[in-house]
Amino acid sequence: MQAVLQTPVLAGRVQVPCSKSIAHRALIGNYLAGRGNIRNLIWNEDLRATRAALAALSVPGQDVWCGASASTLRFLLPLALAKGGRFVFTGSNELARRPLTSYLEIMERQHIRYRFGELGGLSLTVEGKLKADTFVIPGNISSQFVSGLLMALPLLEEDSEILVEGALESQPYVDMTGAVLHQYGVQFVNEDYRRFFVPGQQNYLSCDFTVEGDYSLGAVWLAAGLLGQQPLEVTGLMPNSIQGDGVCLELFRRMGGQIAVKEKSLVAYPSELQGLEMDARDCPDLVPVFAVLGCLAKGRTKICHAGRLRIKESDRLAALAEELGKLGAKIEETRDGLLIEGVERLRGGAVQGHLDHRIIMALTLASLRSEGTVLIEGAEQVRKSYENFWQDFVRLGGNYA
Repeated sequence: MQAVLQTPVLAGRVQVPCSKSIAHRALIGNYLAGRGNIRNLIWNEDLRATRAALAALSVPGQDVWCGASASTLRFLLPLALAKGGRFVFTGSNELARRPLTSYLEIMERQHIRYRFGELGGLSLTVEGKLKADTFVIPGNISSQFVSGLLMALPLLEEDSEILVEGALESQPYVDMTGAVLHQYGVQFVNEDYRRFFVPGQQNYLSCDFTVEGDYSLGAVWLAAGLLGQQPLEVTGLMPNSIQGDGVCLELFRRMGGQIAVKEKSLVAYPSELQGLEMDARDCPDLVPVFAVLGCLAKGRTKICHAGRLRIKESDRLAALAEELGKLGAKIEETRDGLLIEGVERLRGGAVQGHLDHRIIMALTLASLRSEGTVLIEGAEQVRKSYENFWQDFVRLGGNYA
């Protein structure tokens, strides 16, 4: 799909979908509890992958298809090993490129057999059973490895510990895992994100779980309100969220963005923005949004500690520099971030979505301040996290062909 965007004027109210990160964890908790109710669950490709993969875990011999969802694979692989047996995890070409080294080293240490298929896409066969142990995980790759173990290790017969090498990045995502597990009656001890003690023989308990709205997606619409010509109201975001991406409100205000907090919504008003220095260590998913804001703010924007974005659905640092550069942005990538000099407006042009939902949403934001038409190739990939993105875009006054 090619989206053709012609400097839309957005206004009105939009409700953001549920937090994908929280929903993954809640689906796993519900599965392990055996029953329960999840409210405000709004499906997208990744969440459907987790639902289908969880169902496949209960059917001997059935492949566990993870789609393009790294969360699905990294959360369910240790879960399958805790259960024990033989499983075949499959997924897209994009998923095959996402690192799994931390888990492969664990399987080698515990003599759990694994092998990769030679055909296209991911095909990983594992056979064996995970044993309680001391698990050493690097802190600078992905917190998903820590979260995956935190969800699986309580099922083992004995206690385990996780030791983190170096500083753990994306700490709020581990806090999110702990908050969800707590609701399902599962506990662990977090010793300053350096060591996690996980008691064995725990049971997941059923509960009624409500998934809050997604701040990383809400940040897109709030940024649209700041860049646009009319206020834009966003509903569904919790004021005291467990999501690390809630820091977007502070970052918007540091740039001079006017955000009003109402009883059940946030309203973003057109604002004159200033560049900022952004440490993305704990909020990497916000980088595409703030990269676009930096391109259109006065002065310089520096984004650092974002090196992990090179191993997401795309190399997001390279993709942002390349595609926003095509639109006239003064942006360059560094080893672990971006350097940006703001301009008044961008120009139109043809850009690529890089099969990456967050790059596509960022380029849509850029079209709000572009002199000409912006053509985004592969725009359908936004459904990975936000199935109704284009419908909401139209409801707010946008148009695409």
